[in-house]
Formats: sequence, structure tokens, C-alpha cells
Amino acid sequence: MVEQLKAALVAFFGQDPAQQHAANLWLNNFSPTSEAWGAALALIEPGSGATLEQAFFAANMLATKTRNEWGRLSPQQRAELTEAYL
Repeated sequence: MVEQLKAALVAFFGQDPAQQHAANLWLNNFSPTSEAWGAALALIEPGSGATLEQAFFAANMLATKTRNEWGRLSPQQRAELTEAYL
């Protein structure tokens, strides 16, 4: 999913309005999924090869997911994410 997220972000930050629209739809559908946690975490890791825009988007996605979905996570998932954030 990391490569798909990267590709969507390339299109989203690109110049083609049709591709930006399609990428926006995909990102809006992907963001609330459980897979988005891992993909976003992977993009903010040092050495991920993510551009600054991709890493910023991923960090923002994680912040939004944390605010909106933290209460639905199991204690184990919370512990794993807390460790990943540090």
C-alpha cells in the first residue's frame, strides 16, 4: 500500500487536474482504512524515499487519524502506534 499511496500523492501534487481529482478520491477513500496507518508511518520513516510533500501529507494523515480514530483502537494497537511515533 505504501507504493500506491506514494503514486496517489505524486498525482495529487502533480499538474494534471484529472489525475489530481482521481488521486483525491482515492486518498479520501484510503485515509480512513486500517492500512493507512502503516502506509503513512512508512512514509515518515527516515530513508523511506518519500518527498517532503509526501511525508507532510502522511504526517497530517496520522494526526487526523489519531484525533478521529484513537478511541477505536485496541490497547495493543495504541501501544504499537505510540512506539512508532517515538
